Amino acid sequence: MQQSQAPAEKSKITTTEQAGTKTQTRVFADPLSRVEKVIVTTKGGQTSVRVTSRQGELMPLTAEKIPNPLEASSDQIADAVGFAKLGEQAGVEPKDHAEEQLEDLRQSQETDRRLQRERQQKKP
Repeated sequence: MQQSQAPAEKSKITTTEQAGTKTQTRVFADPLSRVEKVIVTTKGGQTSVRVTSRQGELMPLTAEKIPNPLEASSDQIADAVGFAKLGEQAGVEPKDHAEEQLEDLRQSQETDRRLQRERQQKKP
């Protein structure tokens, strides 16, 4: 298995080869991107591309739309397969979604700190 950094956005490409099949998986790090991962599979000279959204939706991607999905931006890929932009599905603006996620993160961090203090107090 080989790993490399993909261009532009924070993402990681993992390449595996087994029994004549080469699979390249690009995982996007940004939790606000519409695309979670892109999987490029090549077997017997034939290449197929599948794109998974953050909501788990799986769509095929043709080379006519995006010739090299391992180098394209997540927005280019999402637009090519028709994934909705943030806010289009839920009726909220992307900023509201980001603020909500930030508040969830803050609450989670506060809970972690509280649990850590409790564990320290229980130690003899």
